[in-house]
Amino acid sequence: MADGTPQHPHIERLRIRGFRSLADVTFSPNPGANVLIGANGSGKSNLVHFFNMLSWMLRSRRLGEFIGREGGADDQLHGGNHTTPRLDAEVRIRTSGGRNDYRFSLAYAHPDRLMFVDEAFRYTRDEFDSDAPWNPLGEGSASDLRKMWDAGDHAFMRADGGNLAAILHWLEHEDRRRYDAICRDIRRMLPGFDRFEINEKDGKVALRWRSKDLDKTFGAHLTSDGSLRLFALTTLLNLPGEMLPSVLLLDEPEQGLHHKAIALVGDMIQALSQSRQIIVATQSPLLVDEFALDQVSVLELRDGRTEIERRNGQDLTAWLEDYTVGELWQKNLLGGRP
Repeated sequence: MADGTPQHPHIERLRIRGFRSLADVTFSPNPGANVLIGANGSGKSNLVHFFNMLSWMLRSRRLGEFIGREGGADDQLHGGNHTTPRLDAEVRIRTSGGRNDYRFSLAYAHPDRLMFVDEAFRYTRDEFDSDAPWNPLGEGSASDLRKMWDAGDHAFMRADGGNLAAILHWLEHEDRRRYDAICRDIRRMLPGFDRFEINEKDGKVALRWRSKDLDKTFGAHLTSDGSLRLFALTTLLNLPGEMLPSVLLLDEPEQGLHHKAIALVGDMIQALSQSRQIIVATQSPLLVDEFALDQVSVLELRDGRTEIERRNGQDLTAWLEDYTVGELWQKNLLGGRP
């Protein structure tokens, strides 16, 4: 667009009322990179889990299974169902031609489940001043990196990364240049890594990689959780555009990573944020250092309720001359003490 607004679809506004600690929050993320910081329990992961719930609801219509995996309906409601008997949410997605709104309401029902009481959507073209009318919808109703996986399941990376081997196997044969770049990036962060060695057998693949120092390959069952996360994260951030969603959510991607790897991951996130909206929840000042202050949102828990705030960079100009954003967070000048 001529005004510099990104053309890729992105979340423009999100309001959640009643999900875990998110009693009533409104979040307007940047079209590119967004970093969520805050103390343990401030609500960062709850925001990410909300999107995970949306995925279960919209992609597979398996809300009940999500609720069961997460401990039941009562645990999903702010203060429990006696305090919050209903969860409401509204998401606005901005596209090059207009805005898409989706809303839903879930009410507590016995035995310990959530049921749809409202679900609607609308699309408003940019040339119209007022919002389009809502269109109601009818009432609604784990995998593991260490497992064998169907070789053909490579259209996109699953939320848990379970199909990583299938994606890498496809890239090795269909996009070798990108596959080599992924291996090269991992080698920069994991010096003992040489390349992946993934073979198909009876339509199944399993994750294996070769050591640079030893004449030996290692399966995922002999690989640390940190290394597996690094493999999945590096692959995700290097996928071609047609294999990526418009919005990516990463919950504490720094876990298990060396400090040099954290900086490289931050660089990859910044690069990808030029074409995708990325929301990152983190506890790492090192990762925060890779972002500008206006890309950071601070989450605070007050009286059991999550609040989301952005800090005014003008008030911190003098501090930013001598300290990084991550150091300001550590000094508690941003709030959300790590």
